[in-house]
Amino acid sequence: MDIHTKTDQAAPQLAIPAAGRRAQARDQGPGPGSVGHRRAAPDTTQGRIPEVDLVRVVALLGVAAIHAAAWMVPSTEPATGDPVAVFATVARFSVPSFVFLSGLVLYRSSCRPADRGRFLRRRWSRVLLPWLLWIPVFWAVDVWQGQLPTQAEQVGDWLASGPGLLYFLFAIAQLYLLLFILPRSRKWLGAFTLGALVLQLGLGLLHTYRPPEDGPLAWPLTWMAQDEAPFWAGYFCLGCLAGAEFERLRSLRHYWPAAVAATVGFGALLFWQASTVPAGTWTQGLYVFFWPTLLPFTLSFTTTLIWVGHWAYRFLRPGWSLIRSVSQHSLGIYLLQSLVLVVLGPITSGLGWPVRLPVLVLVSVALAWVIVLLMTRTWWGAVWVGEQKVADASARHQR
Repeated sequence: MDIHTKTDQAAPQLAIPAAGRRAQARDQGPGPGSVGHRRAAPDTTQGRIPEVDLVRVVALLGVAAIHAAAWMVPSTEPATGDPVAVFATVARFSVPSFVFLSGLVLYRSSCRPADRGRFLRRRWSRVLLPWLLWIPVFWAVDVWQGQLPTQAEQVGDWLASGPGLLYFLFAIAQLYLLLFILPRSRKWLGAFTLGALVLQLGLGLLHTYRPPEDGPLAWPLTWMAQDEAPFWAGYFCLGCLAGAEFERLRSLRHYWPAAVAATVGFGALLFWQASTVPAGTWTQGLYVFFWPTLLPFTLSFTTTLIWVGHWAYRFLRPGWSLIRSVSQHSLGIYLLQSLVLVVLGPITSGLGWPVRLPVLVLVSVALAWVIVLLMTRTWWGAVWVGEQKVADASARHQR
């Protein structure tokens, strides 16, 4: 999801004029997307990485498919219990892929930010402010649909468990802090990433196969897992490592057939694990993100898209502006798409799933994109979708 538009600092060790730095430091866009910027690199379009734009758009469609599937099958439906559930399970690569892209793009732009306060003010204003602004909106929609009790205790539980789909913003805000402690050495960055992966996989195994915790531990280990950075840290650190070695990763694109084969193989492994996972609210639906086999599936799928994206940009360059626009506004589309489904879901109920699923996905994303384009024409609208720095307000008053 595209959350940022300017770098927080000039790229180190580049002796170029200020105007050149500004031209090279264009936004890379969100996360549920990309969340940062990068140094200049070949094969870019207006300062962006075309491959990242493609991955972000495909991941956004995956998120939309998950939300659309919820209108057709229960979120607790086993992964192989229904054709729609199968599509939703495959689409689960999307949010981890957004976290991965956030680390990739942000590491290429900032590495270890020198001015931590300035860095956090800019980044957090793009995620935590929309998080706060959208909470009452999602609460009102859930109450209107009869999905949320109005008692204070139940509302408190709803808030603590990451209201609606806002958990992504809260988790990303925490993951930004990892940039302050990431090693500068590539060797130690790899070791740090390995540690983050071990932690993430360990927590995922416990969450998936251990009975839900009781008492105080139920909050951090079960109910609030999706809000917590350790459950996503491996994806973010892998993204940072990919950002550090992106040119090398790009140079391996001729291995794309192997990546496709790996994606198919890891997809089969994912569905095998689905047969071993206990049924229940805390292991299905949203919590498929914590299944250990989703990690290699997400990495192989994302790598495939990065490698294919290099050629896709070359052949589709005249029409790439549409992909770039959707990528740039992906955070706002992520926030609005599920609300658009509140209208589209009931009126498409008479369609069979082979028609209804793609209609819900494509139409909801298109409408959300148009709404975001309109919102970003105003300062406050841009704030709501994470595309405007709050600090800009003071600058405007000074002019």
